[in-house]
Amino acid sequence: MIKKISLIIIFIFANFIQLSITPVYSQDFESNVSLNAVKLPEEVRFDYLDLPQKLSVYIDNYDWSNEEYPYKIELNVNIFFEQIYRGYEDAIRGRFIVSTNTGIQYADKEWRFPYKRGDSIDHINPEFSPFLGLIDHYLYIIIGNEMDMLGEHLGTPFYRKADEVCNLGKFSRYPWWWDKRQEKIRYILSEDHKPFRSMLAYFNLALYELETDNRIDALKFGLEVIKILQSIIDIYEEQDFCEDFLNRNYREFNKLASIPGGESIKETLIKIDPEHEDYYIKNE
Repeated sequence: MIKKISLIIIFIFANFIQLSITPVYSQDFESNVSLNAVKLPEEVRFDYLDLPQKLSVYIDNYDWSNEEYPYKIELNVNIFFEQIYRGYEDAIRGRFIVSTNTGIQYADKEWRFPYKRGDSIDHINPEFSPFLGLIDHYLYIIIGNEMDMLGEHLGTPFYRKADEVCNLGKFSRYPWWWDKRQEKIRYILSEDHKPFRSMLAYFNLALYELETDNRIDALKFGLEVIKILQSIIDIYEEQDFCEDFLNRNYREFNKLASIPGGESIKETLIKIDPEHEDYYIKNE
């Protein structure tokens, strides 16, 4: 997480220096894809044996961020095929779980799509795919979150791409739950959620300054993070975001609280994050 701050320095220099070099392809993801189809009839499972490998190629060999994100995200994708509906077009009901090496995880259990052996898995077909659309949606959200860590609201273009996928899904032949997904992404893009997104950038800056032993600035940014967190944590729509953020980062928060002058950070953490109170008290 901390190394990402170097991008901010790169951005600063890039504003002043034009580099005449050939662009290098940016691989945003390195994925590990698994498929569990044991709930489907045995005679159709063979049709999906090569699907994990095809999806890894689909995910890894594509520039999702338009070369804006300079690091590689390790990705675990777990797919479960729960049921097959026979008809004019066989359709599958499935579940989807994606997690990253940075601790982010999303799960979606309302996934319906047509898929048969031999269907193309690529970025060329202009027709919306309910199967690939869900994957695209969450990968853009992940990129958006990672970009927000690098600077205030840098993830906006990628959240908008996730929203565009929802628009396509709502008006496809498999529109189930795309309206619910769009509600969530529209909230992420809303003015109400901007303080949380700003907090992500400040938090990353605080950790970078701490790593480089600049404790004064680390404390300054840490106090700003706590100020924002304290102001939004009781807002109903923000509670899940804040809880997930604290669960993933309470150890790093405690490092910031241990800086001389950071006593107020620890006091606030104990109040707003009682789940990790023992950790904050025992690890000075």
